[in-house]
Amino acid sequence: MNHRLSGETTSHFKLVNFNFFLELQFKQLSEEIPIVFALLVYQDCPKKSTAFFAREFHSFEISSEEISLFSSELDVQNLGAFFKVTQMGEYESKYIYFCPLSQKNFITDYLFFLSETILSRTEEESIEIHAQIIQEYLNLYQVYHQQNEEIKSLEHLIHKIGHELRNPLSLISLMAENLRLSLAESQQKQVVSLQETITNLNQNLNQLIDCSKRARLKLELCDLRYIVRKSIQSLNPIVESKAVSLQYPQDKEAIIAVDYLQIQQVFGNLFSNAIYFSPVGGKILCNWQFFQKEIIVTITDQGQGLSPQDLKNIFTPFYSRRPGGTGLGLTIVQKIIMDHGGRIWAENLVLGGTKFTFTLPR
Repeated sequence: MNHRLSGETTSHFKLVNFNFFLELQFKQLSEEIPIVFALLVYQDCPKKSTAFFAREFHSFEISSEEISLFSSELDVQNLGAFFKVTQMGEYESKYIYFCPLSQKNFITDYLFFLSETILSRTEEESIEIHAQIIQEYLNLYQVYHQQNEEIKSLEHLIHKIGHELRNPLSLISLMAENLRLSLAESQQKQVVSLQETITNLNQNLNQLIDCSKRARLKLELCDLRYIVRKSIQSLNPIVESKAVSLQYPQDKEAIIAVDYLQIQQVFGNLFSNAIYFSPVGGKILCNWQFFQKEIIVTITDQGQGLSPQDLKNIFTPFYSRRPGGTGLGLTIVQKIIMDHGGRIWAENLVLGGTKFTFTLPR
């Protein structure tokens, strides 16, 4: 079987539509409990405004003016714990229920329902479970857009820096080569050192420019096992020097449409970091599983873990845990994953070490 198969290409993946997700959650609730109206009011961070999503069920009708009233004039500041359903009286012979989700800048996100009957505790618990699921998805939605805005700012900055530095570096490189050729062989050592420095600067500049490029994905069906194996092979010298064990599920097929070279770069960077921060003889584990419409990939190591500052800045441009590092590797990794329509995050393991997790659409 081919590990890299041709497939239909597209310029990008789209996120699962947030409204479609809410539609499914509300529909499930309407089938479980006798609600006739459901409303989510939340702070839409990307748009920097309050937003709402409302649905009617069982031929119930409500005007946009009434929805606006429910989404703007309720006193929701002191109505109990998050994810706890509260009964708030009646509205046109329907029973009002409220469930706070979270609070940002003293503004509460919440769910609001109208029910045909008084809900049992079991039915309230069903709402509370759905509320937690909605909040988790809402958090992902907000984080994705926040990361996307940060990436756009980075692209603009680096595009400008790249143009300003590339021409001077080319000129310096040419002048250094002319200087080397004009010197006797015994005097060329310092110039060679200068040229190596220029080469490193050029490589760093290329990394910067990689960060700023718009996604031009060349998608093809690939088996992750093949990509991981190739990534590990390219790192064999440092794997052997630290005697680390790098394991992945060789019997677990995972064929998805990705840009092969870019995803290989993702694995190469994450493995390189894991090896660098692992103790001699340490174990690095890579695993994946399919969940709904995405694949979830994890890479864990047995290093010292991430400090609170690391966790906060791990994907920030120019932030590096390695002495002499450019601080761009994980920024590029994040951009590649987001260009594919996925997400990436890092966390510490309870027993020590670090886990990087990223998702890719199926």
